[in-house]
Amino acid sequence: MQVRLSRCIILSTLLAIFCTFSLFSQIEIRKPSLENEDWRLLMQAQDKYDEKEYGTSLMLAEKAKESRKQDCSYKSYILDKVLKNTQVKKVGTSIDEVVKVLTEKKYNEALAIIDVHLGKYSKEYYGNNIINIKTQVEKENCYPEADYLIGRIYKLEGETDLSIKYMKNAYENNFYLDVAEQKYDILYDLADISKNTGKNDDYETYLLLILKDDDNFMNKSNIMTALRRTISNDTEADVEKFFILYRSSNIVSLKALSLLTEYYENTGKYEKALDCAALGSITCVTKIADILSERKINWKYTNINELLKTASSYSDIVDWGTENGVWKLLFDFAKDCASNGKIVFATRLMKNLAENEPVEYYRIQAENCLVK
Repeated sequence: MQVRLSRCIILSTLLAIFCTFSLFSQIEIRKPSLENEDWRLLMQAQDKYDEKEYGTSLMLAEKAKESRKQDCSYKSYILDKVLKNTQVKKVGTSIDEVVKVLTEKKYNEALAIIDVHLGKYSKEYYGNNIINIKTQVEKENCYPEADYLIGRIYKLEGETDLSIKYMKNAYENNFYLDVAEQKYDILYDLADISKNTGKNDDYETYLLLILKDDDNFMNKSNIMTALRRTISNDTEADVEKFFILYRSSNIVSLKALSLLTEYYENTGKYEKALDCAALGSITCVTKIADILSERKINWKYTNINELLKTASSYSDIVDWGTENGVWKLLFDFAKDCASNGKIVFATRLMKNLAENEPVEYYRIQAENCLVK
């Protein structure tokens, strides 16, 4: 059931946020009272979110953002201050030379800031130029994790425009995420909102942005060309060849491939649907094969029937496949092969699924397709 924030809570939260902004705006430069103050505030905001105290969570997330800005302003101030030092100016902008001077003069606070950023991005990233570190510090005044949390709160409230605004901010600043992979969570949420509001073009765009990082989908390895060629041969033997020859381990892409397969089917773009289903199928087979090889001594992939049959005996694999649309995706792959005229290939795969699909519903669906 969708949780609704009361208008009263929203108004009181916004008032608290306004007061917070007013307080901080009076202090242009301040050292955070606690180390990682912004992170601590965000963790408190996440705890309140989990406890369904959304008004408090919203206020704390906004405070976390403001704390991040203040932290960056303070660090920028410290770096600017030491860079104006006469001895530092004499050695130029070389990070190595500047660090030597700062070490001699025991400017430990500035050294700590530089050390953290060199640990994050390396000296080469900054071109061995201390000014680039200062510029980077100034750019880090955003807090994408906080924006994402705020976007999720507004999504629960049904405030679609605000939710999209904050999630877009989070994605646009995804370079600064502590966990880089969280950008995919943001994109999946943006896609979900787009679907629910009937913005089909945006829905497709966000899912494709997820797949942009998948070299196989982008065909940088020429795998898509090979998949299409094997399917186009349209023989029974090529079904086994397909699943033996090709592997894809980008599990992040799996949900996007499954959703796009369904989207393209519904919009009559059957070639695109087949591309997504084909890559998605080898991705899920790769994942299942990896799991089975870890659990069963001397197990290795031999054929699709045996893999499906063995996977059926593990409830957690079946549940994982259900939650991630794996069993539907395999069925859609066979169906899309038929829609693209590859009847022999499709029929052989449907027979495999009718015999060993772990979920009864898709076994029956495959059997019905064979009868037709």
